[in-house]
Amino acid sequence: MKKIGLRKHNNHDNERQNEVWAGEPINMSAKLASKSKDGQIIISDRYYNNLTSDKAITTCGCVDGEEVNQKSAVWTPEDITNDANFSFNTIYNCGSCWCKNHGNEYCAEIMKADE
Repeated sequence: MKKIGLRKHNNHDNERQNEVWAGEPINMSAKLASKSKDGQIIISDRYYNNLTSDKAITTCGCVDGEEVNQKSAVWTPEDITNDANFSFNTIYNCGSCWCKNHGNEYCAEIMKADE
């Protein structure tokens, strides 16, 4: 990944505008975003394979905020082998969600994969 298109602002080195990032991670992210619908989260198989916490790959098991222990998979795989736009073969769609009581905690586990 590389910064391109930097322009100094007011002739100061520490003030820059029009930053543009280029590279495969940015391109793949943009392409994944273009496959999603409003409110939908799609991740690559590379990112999915970094999800190690059970909280990042299963629901909390609640129904309408009540714990009933009905956990299910959060991510649904989709084969994109025939789509030449991508450098990987599978994407994962967030098809389930967590309840309002556990959502923040469970989403934090997904973000840990990016650290």
